Amino acid sequence: MGSIALSLGVALAIGMAGCTGTPEDAPSESPAGSAPATDEGGIDIQKVTTFDEIEPYPDVQALVPDRIKNERITVALSAAAPPTTFVGADGKTSLGLNADIARALVRIMGIDAELTSVPFDAIIPGMASGKYQWSMASMSPTAERLEVMDMVPFTKGGTSIAVPDGNPEGLALDTSLCGVRMAVGVGTIQATRQLPDFSEDLCESQGEEAIVPVEVPNPNQALLALSSGRVDAFMGDGVPLAYADRVNSGQFDILEHDSLNEGSSRDSALEVALGAMAVPKGSDFTPALVEAMKVLQSLPQYQAIYDRWGMGDYALEADEVMQIETAK
Repeated sequence: MGSIALSLGVALAIGMAGCTGTPEDAPSESPAGSAPATDEGGIDIQKVTTFDEIEPYPDVQALVPDRIKNERITVALSAAAPPTTFVGADGKTSLGLNADIARALVRIMGIDAELTSVPFDAIIPGMASGKYQWSMASMSPTAERLEVMDMVPFTKGGTSIAVPDGNPEGLALDTSLCGVRMAVGVGTIQATRQLPDFSEDLCESQGEEAIVPVEVPNPNQALLALSSGRVDAFMGDGVPLAYADRVNSGQFDILEHDSLNEGSSRDSALEVALGAMAVPKGSDFTPALVEAMKVLQSLPQYQAIYDRWGMGDYALEADEVMQIETAK
């Protein structure tokens, strides 16, 4: 499988560019990353889509627990990973694919929710403490996460590796990566599982020096570290890397992995995988989320969201929408 990032047609901005106004009725949300006012093609990526045309579905509403119906809940999104999630030019409004899907699901369930963008590693503790009732952070399901959360897929994703523009060190997905400084996001699956497994299979098991992980807060910081030479490579979500590659053309390259051995941990680290929303383990809210996601997947708005963000190939099929019981 070629690098998933190379098949996408969207991009990430490392800093704030121009801005457009945010609707007056947009919810108040936490500051985090940012993106330019328009994407290539003139699409207004700062515009909040409210999905007013979607009416609540009574069968789904009936599954929503009273504690959710009767209060405004808080939905946590991870910060600074466009196009899936970022904060608007106003410094508070959550935008991106994940925010669009969350707002559409809120309409289907007929509930009141506030979206807030926070550091990725704050989401699980925040749900455990009751600060957040629901996460839309495209988390990869792992055994450890499934011990403390119910997880429902809403998207596809995967992992890619970026190197400086022109790849001056001649790095490839082979032992040339052994001993390099590799940026990974704090608390991400790349940091906790994929990079350690990748390093063990590629380097340590062959008697080579291990890849050195360098944890950073978010993809923006990782790309800044890459451009400044503080790290040699960055292992992160393929979709935000593709987004970055388009907006910041000529600043870094993405390694392809067609030559990986099928079935190796190197291949599994970089393959397309499910990204899931989450609630605390055993939540009475889980059945409503599953059914709401089934409804959304069947509506034209679902594919339209993916097309808007240049991620058309990453929408789920109907049979992929269910509560995840075991890690893959």
